[in-house]
Amino acid sequence: MRIILSAILLLIASFIFGQDDQNPCLANQDFHIVILGSSTAAGTGPSSVDSTWVNRYRKSLQEINPNNLVTNLAIGGTTTYHIMPDWFAAPPNRPASNPNNNVSQAVALGADAIIVNMPSNDASNFYGIDEQMFNFQMISAVADSADIPVWVCTPQPKTPFGATQDAIQLGVRDSVFFTFGNMALDFWNGIALPSNDIDPMFDSGDGTHLNDAAHAVLFGRARDKNILSEIFQPALGTDFAMGNYEMINPQLCGDLATIIQGEIINLAEDDFSDIYIVHDIYNSSTTIQTTFYDTIFGGLSACESATFQFSANTFGAANYSILSALNTPNDLILWNNISTVLNFTTSAAPSLTPQNDTICKDEMTFLSVDFENTDTIFWFENLTDLIPIGNGNTLMTSATNVSQTYFAEGISGDLFYKESLFTTNISNKNWNGVMINLVAHETLTLDSFSLKLEDIGSQGVVAYFKNGSYEGFENDATAWTFWEVDSVEVLASGNFHNVSFGNKVLEQGDTLGVYFHLQNGGARLSYNDATDWVSRSTDELEIRSGSGITHTFGIIYFARDWNGEVFYHHGFNPEGDCSSGRVEVSAIVSEPIIDLGNDTMIVSNQNISLDGSTDFTQFIWNGVEGGQSYNIDSTTFGIGTHEIILEAFNEFGCAAFDTIQITISEYVGVSNEQFVKNNFEVYPNPTHDFFWVKNLNSSRVKILLYDLFGKKVFEKEIVGDIEVSVKGFPKGVYFLKLKTKDGWGVQRIVVE
Repeated sequence: MRIILSAILLLIASFIFGQDDQNPCLANQDFHIVILGSSTAAGTGPSSVDSTWVNRYRKSLQEINPNNLVTNLAIGGTTTYHIMPDWFAAPPNRPASNPNNNVSQAVALGADAIIVNMPSNDASNFYGIDEQMFNFQMISAVADSADIPVWVCTPQPKTPFGATQDAIQLGVRDSVFFTFGNMALDFWNGIALPSNDIDPMFDSGDGTHLNDAAHAVLFGRARDKNILSEIFQPALGTDFAMGNYEMINPQLCGDLATIIQGEIINLAEDDFSDIYIVHDIYNSSTTIQTTFYDTIFGGLSACESATFQFSANTFGAANYSILSALNTPNDLILWNNISTVLNFTTSAAPSLTPQNDTICKDEMTFLSVDFENTDTIFWFENLTDLIPIGNGNTLMTSATNVSQTYFAEGISGDLFYKESLFTTNISNKNWNGVMINLVAHETLTLDSFSLKLEDIGSQGVVAYFKNGSYEGFENDATAWTFWEVDSVEVLASGNFHNVSFGNKVLEQGDTLGVYFHLQNGGARLSYNDATDWVSRSTDELEIRSGSGITHTFGIIYFARDWNGEVFYHHGFNPEGDCSSGRVEVSAIVSEPIIDLGNDTMIVSNQNISLDGSTDFTQFIWNGVEGGQSYNIDSTTFGIGTHEIILEAFNEFGCAAFDTIQITISEYVGVSNEQFVKNNFEVYPNPTHDFFWVKNLNSSRVKILLYDLFGKKVFEKEIVGDIEVSVKGFPKGVYFLKLKTKDGWGVQRIVVE
């Protein structure tokens, strides 16, 4: 295999330290956050569980790494005393610690960080500023002894609240900011009015709990603390790891420059030594392994990442295995230095061999191509045309009188655009049924689906469809049409599996309701809680999720965000999956020409042979088929002028015509060429306007000039030399007769 490019290193620092969603280290490590609190953290107030700040926060962390865990120990009515450690002895008239929901439980669960959200229950019970702050500091100290950092939320406003309670709330708010600094979460400002009441736009309606909009604000403030980046500790020493590794431009038939892109992440301390990368590419067809090397100069800072690219020639049929590995001398952890292996197969590219066609004028051409590894062949009139003029391995053109080049293109694969639309991998519900709506923005064909399945084992996925939205028909089995059942083998919980139920065409503007459930009533597929319809779109398709439905056509759980993907195709893609490129095929018009020469004259005792040319295979002389040459003499034709007509055909059957007039004359006598040469010089010959006759013997000579028909056109008797003018004479052959007392001779003169 020949490497087209050396690796192109795009040293892109993709991490701005402190932003969780941009920290590449965080995707390679999972964290456990424990929430301690009361009704706000427990989820009271918003219209759905999806809108609570804790669940929004959980979702955001799992988008960074699906293995991140948020455990919510909050329950309504909790005070700071309830979350004190197990061994804490509460003062008189104060509640005891709750061992199932306190800081000791958070430590026992192995929390990496703790968030404490205590809105107003302490103030409602007139627990003062000092005792609340004592409790917060005790909780923080207990967690700190286990190396677990604690973020403390300020109180939240309450409407109405007495003056004493408001004073406590404000004092605790200010003390939390002062004591915990950057580890304080502001759940007050922007939520409270100057009167210390809840801003009505954030009130859920009871004066105590916050609505969806307020929880969105709280979530944003928790997210912006970037707790994961704060608690992440780079390993000591050197640990460079291979991150994402993918093919950028996959092609069915490979590519002369297949681009592979990888990512390197520094999971440990700053290390500015050069990073060495080894790329291995194995081609099963040639059994050749190609290895080459690259370097990222200057290393990486902690949690900095760099993207690299390299390209390889994968054109042609073969199985390929490509991987990259880091080779850094001081790297302490080696298992994460090797990329995933990209195993893929390329097919042989389409190949066309042109078969040109030669025709005669005003005939149709029959063009064709021999082909290999080709599913479809298109014909184009011009190299840049987008619309083909024909398909198949042959093309019959219209009649033409000029040669023309056409272009054939071989295609492998499907002649349409293949797309997919994915929903989400995040799920917090597993149940046996889901209904979604599919809306076509343009005409398309549904090919298959991918669903996230929870239960291991053989599962039958049942599909129904309904033309139009499923809304209002969730429990009406008669409104649905059974589509098909497809079986899958689930080897691991939470994986996506492809299923197919036969293609279905949707016209532009169509809505199709789809219902999936599993044949096994106890098996489950996955989705995520939602507060309303969740819509995702491409230019061609929209997925509107949807409702959970029990098995079968049972209880409705709206709204649910389905975990899945829809695969479809649309439009016309003339290049298919791979192409031969456009190959020239020529329609050649054969225009044979035959030339028998100028009309000429011979005397009665001479002959002449006409040549029909080797460019032809068939000759018809004056209507009679003959050979390439044709002999003329006075015996056969007699004195006079004779028209000779030749029709000749070449190997393609194309005809050419020519005529010549041969005059057989008795006037000029027998040509004595030697006599002329010995006694005269005649020049120039051929001529345009005149020729000279030079008399070498200075004897008296009679000069006569005849045309082809034996007509005398000039006569003079002289001694010495003479210039004979032929200006204005018709072009052709003339005969000069020179006569002295010693004899005579004839010289052919050509006037051009």
